[in-house]
Amino acid sequence: MSMGRRSRSWHLPPAGDDPPPEGVRRVEWAVLRSRGARGAEDVRRLLSPAAGETHDPHLLLDMGAAARRIHRAIADGDRIAVYGDYDADGLTATTLLTSALEFMGADVRPFIPSRFEEGYGLQREALGRLRRDGVRLVVSVDCGVRALEEAAAAAADGLDLIVTDHHEPGDVLPTAAAVINPKREGDPYPFKELSGAGLAYKLAQALVGGRLGRWMEGEALVLVAVGTIADVAPLTAENRTLVARGLERLRSSPPAGVAALVEVAGLKPTRLTARDVGFLIAPRLNAVGRLASPEPALRLLRSASKGEARSIAAELDRANRERQDRTREVIEKARQRLLELPDLPPLLFDADEEYGEGILGPAAAKLAEEWNRPAVLVSIRGDIGRGSARSVPGFHITEALEACGSLLDRFGGHAAAAGFTVRARMIPELRARLEAVAREAIPTPDEAAPLTIDASVTPSDVDYRLLEFLDRLEPMGTGFPSPLFACLGMQVVAARPVGRDQAHLKLTVRHSGRTVDAIAFRSGEARPVPGEVVDLAFHVERDSYLGYETIRWNVQAIRPHQRKPQGD
Repeated sequence: MSMGRRSRSWHLPPAGDDPPPEGVRRVEWAVLRSRGARGAEDVRRLLSPAAGETHDPHLLLDMGAAARRIHRAIADGDRIAVYGDYDADGLTATTLLTSALEFMGADVRPFIPSRFEEGYGLQREALGRLRRDGVRLVVSVDCGVRALEEAAAAAADGLDLIVTDHHEPGDVLPTAAAVINPKREGDPYPFKELSGAGLAYKLAQALVGGRLGRWMEGEALVLVAVGTIADVAPLTAENRTLVARGLERLRSSPPAGVAALVEVAGLKPTRLTARDVGFLIAPRLNAVGRLASPEPALRLLRSASKGEARSIAAELDRANRERQDRTREVIEKARQRLLELPDLPPLLFDADEEYGEGILGPAAAKLAEEWNRPAVLVSIRGDIGRGSARSVPGFHITEALEACGSLLDRFGGHAAAAGFTVRARMIPELRARLEAVAREAIPTPDEAAPLTIDASVTPSDVDYRLLEFLDRLEPMGTGFPSPLFACLGMQVVAARPVGRDQAHLKLTVRHSGRTVDAIAFRSGEARPVPGEVVDLAFHVERDSYLGYETIRWNVQAIRPHQRKPQGD
């Protein structure tokens, strides 16, 4: 038996002969070994991520040129615009860099385009408006590296441009005073996966030097953490260090805007995790820009007033509930069409005139997760289609779009997510070509990735000490997932569907004389029989209800007990 649509093999860790370092329990050592630990120094590195290494911002190509141009603009009194993006990464990056420039005495204004008016990225009309409003220098954050025509037009109009963007660059870079992107060919910066907010932080570091230390180590890092987690950037290397530091500040002294989001989401500040930010904070920041103007989200992040922040956070919370409803509608419509296909292709693709542009990303992400395939959704308005794509590990969606570049008006993104604009008449050919690219790259999409188990445990291992250990492993997410535990040979005592539409499975199981309750979300269709002996793969989580804190076994997979584990 297996939960979900696909059977998955289980890879359990081999039994380790080396004893754990002093003070480390067996179950903890198993998890740490699965993350590469071999000795006490590795344990310290994994359990103290905030003490990790960060890199000199001046290692980034063009950083010196960017800093000199900005310092000259401030000295000359030139008006500067920070041109961002309407998602959480772009919003936090815009807030961060605008605040840093304000502290430096710059005449600066933030600018976030509307998804429905200007569209994504640098746009010629928006740049022209900024120029007419007296702006002399535009600094982009989280966008711009593929805006060749727009950058050339800005230069012809006498508008200087600095591009900071973490997305995949093309073969040609835009005309600009500086282009800061660690993915540029020949860029020596050691870490290539900074988010837009992370790059904005690096530029701020280069600008302020040792000044603004309290702000740079406080509010600025909170913004980096939120932006990095929201953009699903890998929580490895420098990202892990920056996010760990930002989460520490977020738990102890969050800025007013983020504190209001924590409150409206019903979270306990001192227990905040990367998952809380990714699933509860970031969606609320993103929601208003998916439905209308992103301006309230920007005002929230820039607010210093607790009262104002609470009012705006409530507005964003309402927008998020509406966004969730609309997303469910798009998912259901796309799912029904896909289920009508005689064979499910290796890449999911659907286009419709009723799809809202702002809903495409989260809907595509859900479809990709459900079917273990890249998913592309397109909203058609007249003769223009605007699409959003989400991928699965091993398939670089932006490279796939690049292979179809002759069909697209514009596109951009990174390995896991991308957006594009296409003429409506080209959509059928785009679909066929993307499916062909995916068919070659993913020959067996129905084979789900194996479950990699960090540690085999018994119920006695799963206690509050283990929860405290997991706290020290934070931040966890993309690139550094929450540990997956397995308990083999558990006897089912009871199993019943629960929740809205009976979508979840509540389990009671017994092992070694101990009885445990567990929950398997979105698995109400699973029907283990009382008395059956099964293996469980699960995450260990905190569960708080009415002020009481308990340990939750969040089940990810169930299978009939195997004495010789499959995939071992």
